[in-house]
Amino acid sequence: MQPVTTVSAGQAPRRLDVFVSTQTAHLSRAVVQRWIGGGLITVNGRKTKPARLIRPGDVIACHVPVRAPRAVEPEALALRVLHEDAALLVIDKPAGLVMHPGPGHWTGTLLNGLVHHVGPGEGRRARPGLVHRLDKGTSGVLVIAKTDAAHRDLSRQFHAHSVHRVYLALVAGAVRRGGLIDQGLGRDTRDRRRVSVRSAAPRRAVTEYRVAERLGPDATLPGHKRQPAGACGETTITWASSSSNLWRARTPGCHVVRRGGAVVGSMPFSSSQPRAAARTCPPRNANHALRSAG
Repeated sequence: MQPVTTVSAGQAPRRLDVFVSTQTAHLSRAVVQRWIGGGLITVNGRKTKPARLIRPGDVIACHVPVRAPRAVEPEALALRVLHEDAALLVIDKPAGLVMHPGPGHWTGTLLNGLVHHVGPGEGRRARPGLVHRLDKGTSGVLVIAKTDAAHRDLSRQFHAHSVHRVYLALVAGAVRRGGLIDQGLGRDTRDRRRVSVRSAAPRRAVTEYRVAERLGPDATLPGHKRQPAGACGETTITWASSSSNLWRARTPGCHVVRRGGAVVGSMPFSSSQPRAAARTCPPRNANHALRSAG
């Protein structure tokens, strides 16, 4: 959350704790309530209660001390480079690689490898700029900024949603031949670990998809043992994803659930999605970011 936020015109009245918790993806409502109770979040310069309804023009200030970021140590990782020039680096991220350091993953992350690969240089950023992300279990194309100018330009394009991304996914379940899904996504109101359409603060998300090939219930994936009928994915889908507010790489995965399917090997996006997706074929999220274009 920003240190000071002014509620914009047109904002419907909402509880203060709900509004603040939706400003940052990993900020829980319980934490926000503790901050408000402790006077670390104020409205118009005054202490208040979590249930206060915010209105346009309210100035919300966050007085929580900001921790200094940890230094990212360079590590030699085997990066698959697709393109590199003075300003940009494009790589193919493997599944299982965490994007940046955090609890439980302070080393061995993509950012550690990028710091080693790019290194210091004239006009370069202190650390390579990650302007978009892929989940740990998702593989595919990532664009990294090596200079401040490239970082500003890429950030502007992603903020304007002018970047067109294509994903290839293996899906379990009966999915239509193709279509367009325009449905907002956000943190699930019952389980913040999930992203779903059941959200208090959904962001617009659009997925255009088509079925590339139907493999059937007895399909065997290369490099995996044959599974019982129905245990593996039944459909290979090419996802053409262009979103007004793309929720990282999860937009196609969440939207396919709305069409009666589930990305094989994925985390559950709803309690009712096909359980075939959570089985051991394959032992990873079968979702790949095929390309990105501005």
